[in-house]
Amino acid sequence: MEDIWTATDSAYVDISVVTAFLSIIGCMVIIALFFTFKELRTTSRQLLVFLSIADIIVGLASIVQARGYVLSLRLPDQMSKACQVDAGLWVWAQVSAALWTSAIALYLFLSSSNRSSYSSNNNNNNSSSSSSSSSSSSKTVVVVVVVVAVVVVVVVIVVLVVVVVVVVVVVVVVVVVVVVVVVVVKQ
Repeated sequence: MEDIWTATDSAYVDISVVTAFLSIIGCMVIIALFFTFKELRTTSRQLLVFLSIADIIVGLASIVQARGYVLSLRLPDQMSKACQVDAGLWVWAQVSAALWTSAIALYLFLSSSNRSSYSSNNNNNNSSSSSSSSSSSSKTVVVVVVVVAVVVVVVVIVVLVVVVVVVVVVVVVVVVVVVVVVVVVKQ
């Protein structure tokens, strides 16, 4: 049996693993700094930590996918299910990171909206009462952003489960049809 592994395949795997590893290290540094220095523990940086956790999963999924790619070339008949699991993990991780990025964008938008309303209210009200309402609205924004992100991730997981169920049903129907055809042809 000839080897179908090429230099391009080797470069793809090497680049994927190295960049994923560097990404994981960078994300771990962000998380370590967040927990090490108390002054860095702001809401926006907390969302950045959540994004970093999602990016660590992306990096691990990329490494797993590179391994799956190597094995699928070397053992194509034995790797179809593992390759599908690898791809599903990678897609889920990418969607999760994109959703956390969207959550950060939403938080920044809502924060800037609150600041502009704060400055217009500051001209009319006492600054100490506006400051406490701004702090509580910031916490409300964080809760809204986290709830939206969690709901979207749950919806994505449900959609993935539905897709898997549909694929399983289609495979079962195809197998039943093939068995029926084989039985009819033999008679």
